[in-house]
Amino acid sequence: MNMNKFRLSFAAFCVCELLSIVFAEGSVAPVTSNVTQCWECSNDVHGVYNAQCPINASVDESRAFQGPCSGKCFTRTDSTDTKVVNRGCTSGQWGLPSPLPPDGCYMWEAKSQVWCLCGGDGCNSVKMGEAGNVTFEQHVQHTANQATGQGGQGGQGGQGNDTVLPPSLSSGNRTSGQLLCWQCLSDFKGQHYSQCPLHEAVNVRTAYIGNCTGRCFMHNTTDNTGLEIMVRGCTGSQWGLPDPLPADGCYPWYSETWCVCSTDGCNGVALGTPGSVEFDFHLHRDSNPAQLPARSTLLWLLALAIPLYLWPQ
Repeated sequence: MNMNKFRLSFAAFCVCELLSIVFAEGSVAPVTSNVTQCWECSNDVHGVYNAQCPINASVDESRAFQGPCSGKCFTRTDSTDTKVVNRGCTSGQWGLPSPLPPDGCYMWEAKSQVWCLCGGDGCNSVKMGEAGNVTFEQHVQHTANQATGQGGQGGQGGQGNDTVLPPSLSSGNRTSGQLLCWQCLSDFKGQHYSQCPLHEAVNVRTAYIGNCTGRCFMHNTTDNTGLEIMVRGCTGSQWGLPDPLPADGCYPWYSETWCVCSTDGCNGVALGTPGSVEFDFHLHRDSNPAQLPARSTLLWLLALAIPLYLWPQ
């Protein structure tokens, strides 16, 4: 009788250990989904008017299609016919500015198109908005200072101070609760922008800085000509990044170096030197094997639990 109790108790212990292993492994480095739902439609389908996707009214949510989006939702006019509207997800579009500008409406392609961006589920269902005098890629070309009232203000101090901000922004002209990140490229379509260098700090007098709903980043990459360039911006405008992001610092990722940071203007310094830990290493289940029991332990527990439980009484 005592032996039967021991067998049952030990079998129950093995099963409990097995369940704890399963739940422990399932809880390591969870990857959260951050996918937005965007309306994807046009009011012109091969020359036929589509009433469920109007330009001057909201979409017919009972008939229009809505799909997942890993970027931002957009509504835009067509370059050949301003009465045609298209709605969709930026991650499915080619040739958009990188990083994308903040949510809002912008002119693009020699002012022949209007693009409106937003970042919430179904946010592009509303009627087409009106663009101001800021172009879609103006923040990349570093001329947005005039449109936002930053031009000619100058910086406080010299280059190399990663927290120095233009006076117009440091004095309160910002969105409450959001970071301010430098948003620029060192080179774009064959044009070099010296205010956003690869191996030096940004020029705070001429570079563009804007609100950020994520963290500031900077990384190097190569363009289609093989030229190494610098990209600075906000992680909230990027898709495909590790989720959650790792701790602030610099990491190798594929053939690039990515640095993330969490204070105003922190990505204005020269590109840092990465360590040996990959940008997405924390997401791998086996990134810290010491915290998990070996697979052999799992097999041994199964081997012990099943025979003992089925042993004749």
